[in-house]
Parts: sequence; structure tokens; C-alpha cells
Amino acid sequence: MVTGGYSGLGLETTRALVKAGARVLVPARRPELAHERLGHLSNVTEPFPTCLCWSGV
Repeated sequence: MVTGGYSGLGLETTRALVKAGARVLVPARRPELAHERLGHLSNVTEPFPTCLCWSGV
């Protein structure tokens, strides 16, 4: 999981992890922007809103 994985250093981290063969989960407050920037990468799980409740996780 890379928080902020669709901009700046987080995006570069996501790209490096995908290049190394990792499967990456990127939570996003702005899913449309995240999809625009990450949609072409394989092994990136579709972004989801960070407002989800984590109490059951």
C-alpha cells in the first residue's frame, strides 16, 4: 500500500514497485485523478476512497 501513490514521490514509488513486480494498492481521496495517473500500470489495484471505515479491518 502506497498512500499518496498517484502524485509526486508516491507515484514514483508506485512505479518502482510495479516495475519490481509488486502488486500495489493505492488509496485515493481523488479516485478520478488516481485512475488517470495509474490506469496504465499493471499490478495496481483500482484506487478507492480513503473515507472508508477501517474499523473492521
